Formats: sequence, C-alpha cells, structure tokens
Amino acid sequence: MKTMEEKSASLAHWWSIKGSLAKIIAIIAITMTLYHVLFIGGIFAKFGIYIMSDPHRGLCLAFVLALTFLIYPAKKGIKRKKIVWYDVVFLILGLPAPLYYFFCYDTVIDHIGFGTASTFEVVLFFMMLLSLLEAGRRTLGPYMPLVALFFVIYAFTAGGFPGILQGNTFPVEVVVQGLFLNTSGVFGIAIGVAATIVIVFMLFAQLLISTGAGKFFVDFSMASVGRFRGGPAKAAVVGSSLMGTISGSPAANVATTGSITIPLMKRTGFSPEFSGGVEAVASNGGQLMPPIMGVVVFVMSGITGLSYGKVCLAALFPAILYYLALFIQVDLEAATNRLKGVPKSELPSMKKVLTEGWQYLVPLISLVVFLIVLGFSPERAGLNAIIILILVCWTSKATRVSLYRLIVSLHNAATAMCVVGIACALAGLIIGSIAVVGTGTSLAIGLVNLSGGHLIILVGLTAIACFILGMGMTSVAIYMMLASLISPALIQMDVPLIAAHLFVVYWGLTSFITPPVCITVYVASALAESKPMRTGWIATRLGICNYVVPLLFVYKPALLLVGERNEIVAAITSSLLGITLLAVGLGGYLFKRLNWMMRIGFFIASFLLMITGWISGIIGMAIALILLLWLIKKKEISQDKEVYAI
Repeated sequence: MKTMEEKSASLAHWWSIKGSLAKIIAIIAITMTLYHVLFIGGIFAKFGIYIMSDPHRGLCLAFVLALTFLIYPAKKGIKRKKIVWYDVVFLILGLPAPLYYFFCYDTVIDHIGFGTASTFEVVLFFMMLLSLLEAGRRTLGPYMPLVALFFVIYAFTAGGFPGILQGNTFPVEVVVQGLFLNTSGVFGIAIGVAATIVIVFMLFAQLLISTGAGKFFVDFSMASVGRFRGGPAKAAVVGSSLMGTISGSPAANVATTGSITIPLMKRTGFSPEFSGGVEAVASNGGQLMPPIMGVVVFVMSGITGLSYGKVCLAALFPAILYYLALFIQVDLEAATNRLKGVPKSELPSMKKVLTEGWQYLVPLISLVVFLIVLGFSPERAGLNAIIILILVCWTSKATRVSLYRLIVSLHNAATAMCVVGIACALAGLIIGSIAVVGTGTSLAIGLVNLSGGHLIILVGLTAIACFILGMGMTSVAIYMMLASLISPALIQMDVPLIAAHLFVVYWGLTSFITPPVCITVYVASALAESKPMRTGWIATRLGICNYVVPLLFVYKPALLLVGERNEIVAAITSSLLGITLLAVGLGGYLFKRLNWMMRIGFFIASFLLMITGWISGIIGMAIALILLLWLIKKKEISQDKEVYAI
C-alpha cells in the first residue's frame, strides 16, 4: 500500500513526465472542473461574485473548445507533441464568441431585446461556427457536424426549400440572434445541462474509477454469479450494467471491465466471438440502466421537463428486459456447450468484497435518495454524492481519495467533457435553427405524412434514421440530436412523451453493437482476439432487446409505467414472458438443443405475448405451454443437475 509520501511522489512523477503541451492541457482541465464545481456549489456567490447561469454556459464552451483543439489532432492516429499552427487558428476563431457571451452578457441581453445581432456579433458567430464544426469533426466524426451545418444553412435559406421544409426567411442579423445570442441556440438547454449536470457526474464517475470501483463491480459480480454455469459471462452482464450506467461510454466500459471478464469467459470455454459480444452488449446496456444511464437520464429530464424520478422509473423496466434477454442467452449458451462456472476456490469472497468495497455503494444509494426521496436538483445531488464518496473512501487506505487521485479525476472529468460539450453545442445549432425557422411542427407532420399516418411505418422510418444518425457518436450526443429531429414526429402520432424520447435513445444506441460501425464491438473484439464482424453479428443477436423493447413501449406505454395499474401489470407480465421466450428461441436451447421448428414456435409465442391484446397473449401462452409439455413428455430433460442448475 502506498503511503501519502509515495502518492505525493506519484503526483510529482505524473506532472514531470508530461511535456509542455500536456502541462497546458492539465492546467486548463483542472481549472475548468474546479470552476464548475465552485459555480454549481454556489461558492462564488458566497464571496460576492455573482455569475448568471446563461453566461456560465459561454465560459463552459470556451473551456471545452480550448481543450478540444489542444487534445484532439486534426487527423486521427497522430501523436500530439506540440500545438500546431492551424489549431491556434481554430482557437482564435472559436474562443472570442463564448468569451464575449460570458463577459458582455448585458450587451447580449440588450440585443436579444432588439431581436437582432450587431455586425460584430454576426462576425463572432461565423468564426465560432467554423471552429465548432471542426471540433465536432475531431471529437464526434463527420455525421453530427454535417447535420448541424445543414440546419444552419437551412436557417438562413428556409424560404427557398420546397414542401414541408419551406419556412420563413429572416435577415442574417435576426437568424444569428436566434442561433447565437438567444438561449434557444448554441447556448441553450443542451449546453446548459452539460455545464451543470454532466460535468458533475463526469467527476463523480472519474472519482469512482480512480478509487477502484471498476474492480469492485467485477469482483462483486464474480462473487454473485461466478460459480454458476457460464459464470464469467454472467459476471460481465452484472458488472457492466453497474459500471456502464456511470461511465457514459460503452467503449470505455468494455475497456475497463472487459479486460477482466473477456479472458475469464474464454478460459471457461466461451468462444472469443461470443465473449466479445457479451461484453459489448452488456456495456452498451449501461447507457439504458438507471439511476444514471450514462448521464442521458439528466439530459432527458431537462429537455422533456419530466422529473428525474419519472424518467428513471420509466426507464427501469425496459433496461431490466434488456439484461434479462442477455442473461438468459448467456445461460443457454453455457448449457448448450456444457460449460461450468469458476471453481469457488478461485472466486472472491462476497463478504470480503463487500467489506472492502462498501464505500462504492454508499454514494450510489445516497445519490438515488437525494434525487428521488429528497428531490434535490441533479447537480446538487451529484455534488453531495461526490462529498459522501470522498468521506466514505477516506475510511480505507486502499480507496482513499489522495491528492493524486483528486487531481487526475479533475483532469479526466474535463477532458471527457470535450465530446459531450461539443455535441451539446452542435445540438443547440440544430434546435436553434428549427426554432428560428419555425418548421419544427411541419417537419414532424411531414414524417407522419410520409408514413401515411401508420404508426408502424413511422416507427420503422424513425428507427432507421436513429440508427444512421447515431453512428459513431456518444450516447448523450445521439440523444441530443435525435430528441430534436425524430421525437416530435412520434409525439405527433400520440406516442407518449417519455416513450418517444426513450425510443430514440434505444435505437440510437443500436449502432454501437450493429455492424458495420459497432464501435463497442471493435473494442471488445480487440480484447477477445476475435473476428470483428462475427463478433458484431453475435452482439446483434445477444442485444435483441435494443431493437425490440422500444417497439414494445411505443405500442404498450404501460411498460414505462404510463396508464392504469392493471394495464401496467399486464404489460410487464406479458413482456417478461415474451422476452424470455424470445431469448430461448434465439439461444436454441431448453433442456436440449431445439430444432428450427421448435425455435420458430417459441418466436411465434413470444411475438403473440409481446403485442397488444389479451387474446394474442392467451394464444401465445398456450403455444409456449404446448412446446414445454412436448419437451417434458419426450423425457428429454437431462438429469445432470450440476450442468443445468442456473
């Protein structure tokens, strides 16, 4: 165990091995996180320094742009050693506008009142636009910046577009006022959520990781299910659901937990492709699992106006279905190949795991209490959870938040904000453009008309759009863009608000596990030393609920706890049974290997149970019972209790 002196030496070493560029990045990053913590905690106000929330967004974006052009090279794969001249150009282009918004907010307010921007502000906006688009290309890839650029052009030329896209054309000064000065644009709710809620939870996640929470979640999972058949794969499911909800990045979660679980899965007999697929799907599901959902839950609460508690509870059962289907398929794969669990002697003791790691559970539980029971705002609840984490971790030398861990966490939280901050700023351009032109409703109506007024066709169109637009982006970026472009069309067809917004999250995340993009799969495949495309198709099968569950809650909103109690109970019960049968059909095993006729029978029963209606549900149950009784009658159930005991 390191002493405090050794940790101080580690801090000095961490600083000394960095070059001049890394030192600049570290200073800006640590300053950025500290500033945000002081602002959110109200410390500035106690010293007579009053900063309004709107100009605060400007300073947040300035920090994010500065870090982005210092950290992310113009071309991927280039190792940064010094600041390049064109990075300086983009900094000069990008920083004046957000700094102007922060330092000259009184002037901004006046011009908002006039309804037009000054010539100087128009120039600042276009400078910032160039910088933002390049920052988006470096952090998010080409898709979101191109979409944002299209909508900016659209805002200036809407009168020339045909059909449903035709809108009002305003002078340049009026459009810039809406996109730049007004809080419906770049500095709107999207960057507002990033500048308060997101950065707090980024810091919370980094502190958890730095104190060893990743290992705790894996050890806890292994101690819980490691001894059962397919234990390491089941541990990956449990551990990644716990770690993934706070990490905010499926790929990062794979790299963290997968480095432990994937080798264990391979060692106990799972194929490399299956091992990689399990970890990729389990990590992807962390973005759907309350209480944090990779920070998406807080962004969704801000955009929809629904309370955190309502969003969290609505998202809970679909996430359970997601992991239930994955868990069952893992179990059936282990049964098919007669795989056993890890010997108990090689597993960590649950008592020891909890004794050494209870500190990680306390802040997570307290976070839920602050949010749901006490009704704190997300950012204040996050700050309180950070304080509790630091205090409880101080009880053990192994988990103590040393100066080194604190500095590194402050640094990593800020650098992780680059992707989210740029995504939110670009989303602000999209939202602002639609608001300026005033075609938001007509775009939604256009999609509805394209579907012919049929919900199933609209769902199909929006699902495809979500999949394509979500390629290569983070979960928060995906949601921010799709919430403004796709959700309104579903709402237009009377899909409940929470269902429409969760739908775009689920289908936006499908690109993480579906070939050919499937970024999460590539990371898992590298760790598993497997064939990427084969791993991707296995992940697609294992993650079936990522595609099916959003269809369920669009047609059965009761699954999101919307409606009467009897409707909710019926929806949950039928969905549980339907997803279980679907997993059995995909796994191709129930007591024995199933032929294709039996598997098709389970698919039909699953479909009938999951669609709306009592009659279809009863027929589905009848088919499932007939199939089950047939298997029992043929006496083909193995007597090997050790192999078949879950």
